[in-house]
Amino acid sequence: MERVVTPCPQYNSSRLILPHDDLGMPMGLEFIQDSCNTRLYAYTVGRIFPSQWCHDVSKTQGTLTINGDKHSFIADRFEGGQKLLIPDDIAHILIEALLNCRTCHLSIGPYNTEITYNDFCKCWAAIQ
Repeated sequence: MERVVTPCPQYNSSRLILPHDDLGMPMGLEFIQDSCNTRLYAYTVGRIFPSQWCHDVSKTQGTLTINGDKHSFIADRFEGGQKLLIPDDIAHILIEALLNCRTCHLSIGPYNTEITYNDFCKCWAAIQ
């Protein structure tokens, strides 16, 4: 967890990273909380997220699965393809599931990751 505190509170932010791990997690997640909203990013190291949206190479498809319920989404790909901005509604569904101690599965392109709730509640409370 990382916190940025400025003299002007509206510019304060916090960051929580669920790290990338070559042996288990092919992509990492980064939660950014500021005074206005929460953003969720998925990232890879040394790989790229392929563009899977035929009309726009700056987008890719993904699926979040929680207890068998599938939530499909289109994410914005950053230049270079190693980082994605996950849509707000999917980010909120994921956060809510982890706060309720549910394991989630995230699939983007060829990458599949199981996201466990271990210590998430404690870490999430610390960035609020």
